[in-house]
Amino acid sequence: LNINDISIVLFRSTLWMERISYFCSFLSLFLHSGYYFNYLNEFRYRFTRLFTFSIFGFFFVIASVLLQ
Repeated sequence: LNINDISIVLFRSTLWMERISYFCSFLSLFLHSGYYFNYLNEFRYRFTRLFTFSIFGFFFVIASVLLQ
């Protein structure tokens, strides 16, 4: 990795951010929220976190495609 080539640095950074956001999205399905929600609200909370991290993952996919 050469510091002078900023496009490679940006491309690899977006790939890592994509991987991290997808990992966090699927991890959020299995982790307890820490709040005292009933079953339906816990499901909504986990699904909202999954959806949010997945959207960020899609944004990083689009950014990495545009940076190629």
